[in-house]
Amino acid sequence: MHAHFTSTTNKNKHAQIMIRHYSRTYGKEIFTVHFNRDMSFGDYQLLDCPVKSSNGYLLDIVGSCNGLVCLTDSGIGAATGGGYMPQLPNPKPIFLWNPSLGKSMTLPLRGNSGRRLVLGLGFDSNSFDYKVVRIEFRYGAVSGIDIFALSENSWRSYGAKRKVGFPSYDFLKLPQAFVNGNIHWIGYHQTKKEGLNHRTLIVATFDVGNEVFGELEMPNETAHEVFLPDENYQLSLVVFNRSLSLIRYDEGHNPYFNRCCIWMMNEYGMAQSWTKLYTICPYNGFSKTLDIMSNGKFLLVTNNGELVSFDPESRAVNRLKVYGESCSFNADTYVESLVLSKGFNRILGKASSSNATSHGKA
Repeated sequence: MHAHFTSTTNKNKHAQIMIRHYSRTYGKEIFTVHFNRDMSFGDYQLLDCPVKSSNGYLLDIVGSCNGLVCLTDSGIGAATGGGYMPQLPNPKPIFLWNPSLGKSMTLPLRGNSGRRLVLGLGFDSNSFDYKVVRIEFRYGAVSGIDIFALSENSWRSYGAKRKVGFPSYDFLKLPQAFVNGNIHWIGYHQTKKEGLNHRTLIVATFDVGNEVFGELEMPNETAHEVFLPDENYQLSLVVFNRSLSLIRYDEGHNPYFNRCCIWMMNEYGMAQSWTKLYTICPYNGFSKTLDIMSNGKFLLVTNNGELVSFDPESRAVNRLKVYGESCSFNADTYVESLVLSKGFNRILGKASSSNATSHGKA
């Protein structure tokens, strides 16, 4: 990747895009912030993430909001050499990272080993506080829910607040989307008909301010599925144009697809407002849709791990000269904020005096 490095004192408060990928050239995970969302990609800042994966490959990105990124280390590497890296001794470590300050902190360890987790990061604008929610599963059922508030620097159990009929979560479709004060994941309720497992897909929500779990309906075209071992599509929740959006990849085999459809919820919380905006079919297929740029073009990852822009009208592809493992690409909106930086410094200073492990640039 060759371009001009922007000064870390850049005070542009407009929406920027942060991209993570595993570079084949440098053999490591790379984070960058790009300041022009109209696809020039010539002006960017290389970020130094102080948290590293234990296996030397990738950290799992839980999500980001208001300049803070939540990361975790699964301890599982890429499928190379005929196998996978073993899991880390649990509980799984969880990190918060503020790229604009170059600082991170490790949350106090929580939970048991060998259990599947759903994680989410959100921001409570009323109390100016970041919260991490941790949902632990055992034998397919929720076994515990914990909430970490950054201002308190501690976990507390959600306990008896857990409601009956809590949905299951699709662990293959877990990336969160934070919008309208809520964290969103793809979940489902399962029933059995004629010997087959039928799922009613839903959007599982967590209201960060009120600490209440809820559900939203999916678009009708995607709400029901018969679960089969060889399902050849993928779903992902994202935020496009500040609205909750859903991507369905199909006509291929995971993780390589020939088509994706994108719905947007135009009025938050109203199921009837789901609108299918795009159906895109790039030549030679693709692996992932990362963003819809302000000029109407799509930011895509090709099957061979190249970052490109795609014009859905002309179907023209512009190669952006960024290469990596196709499964490693992740993109999210990032907005620098001096107010956020000061607030984070204040909270981090309070938190670092207790048990959480803190890291920072010298």
